Amino acid sequence: FLHSSLLGTFIGFLPGAGSDTAAWITSNLKRLTRGTKEQVVLAGTAANNTAVAGAWIPALSLGIPGDTLTAIILGLFLTLGIHPGPELFRNHLNLVAVIYGVFLLASVVIMPLVGYLGVFLAGFAFKLPRGILLGIIAGVSLIGAYAINNNPFDLYVLALLGVLGVLLRLGDFPVGQVVLGLVLGPMLEQHFMVSMIKTHWNLLSFFERPVAILLALANLGLLVGMLWLRLKQARRLQALRNPLEER
Repeated sequence: FLHSSLLGTFIGFLPGAGSDTAAWITSNLKRLTRGTKEQVVLAGTAANNTAVAGAWIPALSLGIPGDTLTAIILGLFLTLGIHPGPELFRNHLNLVAVIYGVFLLASVVIMPLVGYLGVFLAGFAFKLPRGILLGIIAGVSLIGAYAINNNPFDLYVLALLGVLGVLLRLGDFPVGQVVLGLVLGPMLEQHFMVSMIKTHWNLLSFFERPVAILLALANLGLLVGMLWLRLKQARRLQALRNPLEER
């Protein structure tokens, strides 16, 4: 699952994307390539882990947080008078070395121990009856939704989204893409409007810099690849249906 790890690192590098987005995208890609359930889970987990490390690339080099965790730590740096970016590597090399050391320690020592503990707890959870497990998940979700703002209205929103999720499942719609749209849609709209205002509504401004051109080509390649996978799946299903229809 090297490609899932690399894709997770790239998605984590994008500001605001986060590990959840990386897990959704890689697991859906693996599902489209007809991967097994185990492969889908492993692909999402690998991308989720590598995206956390990828989020530190823009945080340390440019001072741009890649996710919520790096945003909190960058805020802590600023309160201590440490400015992330090129100055961090010039004036605080010891701090950078400590950060790298913590990453190495977490990868070599802490993560294996936590991973084994997580496998044990997950195995115990999956042995519970489905009704009890779903009841626990629903209860924790209700508590979390109410605890964010202490507003009962959030519980109605949670219930409405739950009904929407059931309808999407019944209609065989991909729930992951809908969640990604709800999370990334407002961010995309906000940044698009800011870019349009700054460039006086000049769409060609998106292709004036090499990085922007590379990102546009990457998005185009991803779109073409997804369409090709869809077409390949449709042809495969049609090939399976033809012998059955002839019988």
